[in-house]
Amino acid sequence: MKFLPGRPGLAKTRQQPLFQIRDVRLAASSDARWSELFEKADVVSEGGAFGEGPERAYFGSSNIVLLLRPERPGVTMEQLASAVALDPHVRVRALRMARREAEQRANGPLDRVRAEITVSPSPRGVAVHVDVHAQVFPDRRRGPRSAPSDSDRRRDPRSAPSDSDRRRDPRSAPSDSDRRRDRRSAPSNPDRRALPRVPGAAAPALESGLVTDGDL
Repeated sequence: MKFLPGRPGLAKTRQQPLFQIRDVRLAASSDARWSELFEKADVVSEGGAFGEGPERAYFGSSNIVLLLRPERPGVTMEQLASAVALDPHVRVRALRMARREAEQRANGPLDRVRAEITVSPSPRGVAVHVDVHAQVFPDRRRGPRSAPSDSDRRRDPRSAPSDSDRRRDPRSAPSDSDRRRDRRSAPSNPDRRALPRVPGAAAPALESGLVTDGDL
């Protein structure tokens, strides 16, 4: 008959302590300092767009070298790079810079970007490497814009009407050329004075309701 191996016996439970003490070190960074460092950073990008139509995608990477050194004694470059990797300001600025670099190389706007960010110390400071993968909008590539024609203005209700449209629409305000044409076609003062006068009758009134000295 085999006996089971011995098991630990019952132990008396202890009361849980009321407080548990833990020391935590927190670090806060300056967004203004990060802005200056990213403006002076060395950026090297590579990659390009592949495919056609809706399958056109961009694959590339950007290497951003931040020129900084530890400012506190006893801090190593590895510790500085670890703190930089956890800073949200660095991740947001690095992603925006990598997206701008990718749009310039892809020659068009990008859809949602998938990126992988790695931070490591470098001989010149801290290197932030961003791998980028995104779809390129095929119908929104940057190109020269031409001025809209009269037919395009007529199709778009938000565009200002042209002179030909004003002449066709009787509700539109007359243009400068229409006003000059109306002045040339209006009768002059000699035509008004040629009307027959009856002695003792009142002077004829003009269309505007005013009578000038030449009409009396």
